Amino acid sequence: MAKQTRKFQRAKSKEGASTGKELRAQMKQPPASASAGQAAAMPDPFAPAQIRSTALRVSMILLALWIIGGLSAGFVQSDTVRYSILGVTGALTVVVIGVLLWTLKRTKTAHEMAGLLQGVDTPEEREAAIAQLKTDGKKGDATKLFARAQL
Repeated sequence: MAKQTRKFQRAKSKEGASTGKELRAQMKQPPASASAGQAAAMPDPFAPAQIRSTALRVSMILLALWIIGGLSAGFVQSDTVRYSILGVTGALTVVVIGVLLWTLKRTKTAHEMAGLLQGVDTPEEREAAIAQLKTDGKKGDATKLFARAQL
């Protein structure tokens, strides 16, 4: 009896399901926002949810690194090797945090350039954006060079 009940439940759930060809055809269609002529909005990389997600992922990686380092140091008899393992673990932690901060800095610059380029529609706005790119930041910054090339 239970077997027939499961068959009926599966049949009901499959009634609304699409076939593979229908799903493939839906995937080829552009999203609703793109079909309306709007550009897809880029998510804010500095939104609290994004920062929390990144911090959680990095902290999990660092926690796993310290667990492996701590367990490895716990099984070693030599003090020199123990301190070396903990030193390497600490150095890797500093490197990961440094890469994270560098990435956030580059993301901030790219986000600012995207905001600057997004608001340019007329030739006057284009000239103002080029002037702003010339005055702001370091000379030879790759992000600003690419932004000028797109204008």
